[in-house]
Amino acid sequence: MSRISIALLVVVVIAIALIAWCRQEPDRAIRISAQSGNPEQTRLWEDVSQRGVPDAVNRLPIAPAPTDRQSPQPPSQPVAPVSTSLAPGVITAASVVSTSRSGEWQYSGDATVAGVAGEQVEVILSDGARITFLARVAGNPLSVAVKENVSVYYSSKPDLFGGEHILAVETGGGTIVITAAKDGDAPISLNVPVRSLTLAAAQMIPGAKGAVPLLVQVGPAKDVIPPGTEREVGGLWISVLGSFAEPGAAGLDGSPYAVSLQAWRVGK
Repeated sequence: MSRISIALLVVVVIAIALIAWCRQEPDRAIRISAQSGNPEQTRLWEDVSQRGVPDAVNRLPIAPAPTDRQSPQPPSQPVAPVSTSLAPGVITAASVVSTSRSGEWQYSGDATVAGVAGEQVEVILSDGARITFLARVAGNPLSVAVKENVSVYYSSKPDLFGGEHILAVETGGGTIVITAAKDGDAPISLNVPVRSLTLAAAQMIPGAKGAVPLLVQVGPAKDVIPPGTEREVGGLWISVLGSFAEPGAAGLDGSPYAVSLQAWRVGK
């Protein structure tokens, strides 16, 4: 037998073997078509199953059934807690956290408590403005409830060195908390009204400089209170945190005159 005849015989035998092997596993292409992701893929795989497929194609891995994929969610991040209390050890204090207005403005009148969280209180003024503040009186959070009507005096007159910042609140039960800080180029005087009383204070300047006392009046009651001292005047406790006078020189916050005080009364 010639070499050409032998080669043709080998080719025919290989071809017959391939056809027989493909017919033994036509279901593989059919199984793949059943898992196809769309009609077009299904049609192509069925066509392949009818024609027979070469070994390389038939041994392709079957893709897993499609699953619903969701966008990966970022890991949860801890949210920094917002402070709802004053510093430990403080017996009485008030501090403004935020207001819905900026710049210079003043308010005196009724307000409604909109929220309470620890020592943090938010009030809505009758003109729609909001003030959020922290308050502690005699070691306890200011006792108010949501929707309670309170009396508020607020004054903000900022300037380069500080200006005037006053907050006074009187609850329905008669508890009062006041914080006031003011500086300027002239001797300081304050007038802080709430529902049941008005606190008036003025620096006693003649012949004095440096730390100077305050003349304080609540109703008809009066007293002279040195800085760093607290006294009761007209049923209102007053703590003069600072009172400074230095004409022609830089004082607290760069002004020659400055006053800072807290006042409170525990109600019913």
